[in-house]
Amino acid sequence: MTVMSYIAYPTKLGLEQLCTDLKKINGVDIERSENKEVVIVVTTFESKDEEERIEKELKDLSSLQCLALVYAGNEEKMINEKLNN
Repeated sequence: MTVMSYIAYPTKLGLEQLCTDLKKINGVDIERSENKEVVIVVTTFESKDEEERIEKELKDLSSLQCLALVYAGNEEKMINEKLNN
C-alpha cells in the first residue's frame, strides 16, 4: 500500500468547505491543524488507477488552493527492506 501525506491550503471558500470536500473522497483521510488554516491530507492506495482517481478528484476541488506533498512511501516495501537487512 502506498501512503502519501500533504498539507492542503483552502481557497477563499474556506477551511470548512475544504474539509467537507476532502471527506467525500474515498481513500483520503484528513486531520485539521490546531493553529493554522491548513489540513493534513493522507491518501492510501493499492494501484496506479486508484492513485490517478484520487489525484483527479483532488485537482477538481474548487475549495483547494494548494496541495504540498510532505511524504510518499510504500509500507510493504519499507517493511520488506527492514526484514532483509
